[in-house]
Amino acid sequence: MVIVGFGAIFGVLQVISRIFARFGLQSAQNSVVDIAGQNPTIFLLLVPLSFILIGPGEELLYRGLIQGILRKSFSPVRAIILASLLFAAIHIFSLQGQLQGKLVYLSVVFALALVLGSLYEYTDNLAVPALVHGAYNATLFGFQYLIATGMIPR
Repeated sequence: MVIVGFGAIFGVLQVISRIFARFGLQSAQNSVVDIAGQNPTIFLLLVPLSFILIGPGEELLYRGLIQGILRKSFSPVRAIILASLLFAAIHIFSLQGQLQGKLVYLSVVFALALVLGSLYEYTDNLAVPALVHGAYNATLFGFQYLIATGMIPR
């Protein structure tokens, strides 16, 4: 199920990115990219941290705790949507750029959070979205390293 989730999260990313690109909308950038861009080895450190801390920590909080609590008062679908909104909203503090770009970024994060919340609801296993989240972030950090070091042209 982790492989299916990993494919789903990148599939959703592709679809939503193409929709925004069609309308000429660009995403804001996470400040981590700028900070680590100054020292690309930071991206390499973030790869294992994605699996050890970031993915598991965020999933424990947003899916395990928040979505779990919301599921007691709301339907699973509403719990997933509300937890995903909170997850996206907290990312506003790490963004740089114009308001429109921030809204694009938050929309992407919200869509990806819906996938993670659905994976948790479907499997009832927090390890699944934690691994998918970790793998997603690790992949992005790996690509950012390759871009920052010139191995992949901008």
